[in-house]
Amino acid sequence: LKMAHARGPATPLARIDRDKVCPFVVRVFVCESGKRNREEDFQWPDKFPARETHLHLWKDSTLKEIAQLIKITEPGARKPGVRLHFSVISPPGPRGGARMTAAGVVGFPRDDGLKTLHSLFFEPGDLLDVVINSQYI
Repeated sequence: LKMAHARGPATPLARIDRDKVCPFVVRVFVCESGKRNREEDFQWPDKFPARETHLHLWKDSTLKEIAQLIKITEPGARKPGVRLHFSVISPPGPRGGARMTAAGVVGFPRDDGLKTLHSLFFEPGDLLDVVINSQYI
């Protein structure tokens, strides 16, 4: 799992008018109990992990906003003291397999909730992997 991005810091994103700009669909794969999906689980699109949800997001969506949406559909994410660990998965392309990059954690004691998809170099077509964990990973 890589922590840094080779493209350097993200350029500032102009404010998005969410009433005028259409969101894009993001495939989100959720795991509980600290069992993280592996990079190898995303090598073949027809064999992606089964536990998947779709969210409509914008480039300026924050990890905190995404965590709030996940809490609506995932009862385990609503428990007190839970941390959500996010990773961005760039799907397999013509030059190689999927790449998983750690994106941040939402929850005490560490909170990366203000990170946006843009700041994480997320592009439409990328995937999110989220681990719901009540223990420190």
